[in-house]
Order: sequence, then structure tokens, then C-alpha cells
Amino acid sequence: ALERAARILHAIESLQLQHIDSKHPRRIVSVSAGVASVVPDPARPSSGLVVLADEQLYAAKAAGRGVVRGR
Repeated sequence: ALERAARILHAIESLQLQHIDSKHPRRIVSVSAGVASVVPDPARPSSGLVVLADEQLYAAKAAGRGVVRGR
């Protein structure tokens, strides 16, 4: 999943889509991604997976533009 997310980020960056309202000097669209996976367990709610992915997304955003984080 991490490799797939990294390929998606690279593909988006290679498009060089302009983002004229961006405060970043390059003014192109960038993406950060949070990836998580778990072993399915009927005793655990699936919402926990969303929470883990969200945590990783915020870690990616804190690390900078165009970053993938996962666990």
C-alpha cells in the first residue's frame, strides 16, 4: 500500500498541475498520503482503520509536501 501511494503521489506531481492560490513557491498541486492496514478482526470496529490512516495522514502532512506515511 505504501508503494502504491508513493506511485500515485509521483504521478500527480508529474502532471505539474498549477495551483495559483498556493503559498508554496512552486505553485503546483501536491499530495500527502496516510496509509494503514490491519488484520481483519470481527471483535474490532473497522472505524479503527480509518483512525490509523488519519493519524498517518497528519504525520505525512507534518513531514512536508508530497510525503507518504504508513504503518
